[in-house]
Amino acid sequence: TQHDLSGSLTALMADRYGLPIRRFSAEMEPTVASPDEARLLRVSVGVPLLKVVSVAFSNRDLPVRYSLGWYRGDRLKFIVEDYDIVADLAPLSAVTTRSG
Repeated sequence: TQHDLSGSLTALMADRYGLPIRRFSAEMEPTVASPDEARLLRVSVGVPLLKVVSVAFSNRDLPVRYSLGWYRGDRLKFIVEDYDIVADLAPLSAVTTRSG
């Protein structure tokens, strides 16, 4: 089945599959750019990066979303917000990245 993915993945998981996100875990660690990462991020090999691995868990504690990213330290701002769980679609945590 195909779904419109232009909207919220969180809403789709909750509405269509009954898996609202209840918990979010993010691991962040400093690293340096490998040759592949340097090419993709248009930086020099060895430039400091921030590696972020995150997993979102459903109300049944099932992992429902995984993400892995490398971020340039010179173009990164992290904003982390926590919410009270009021409705099934309210995220426990939201991480926003903004480059500029």
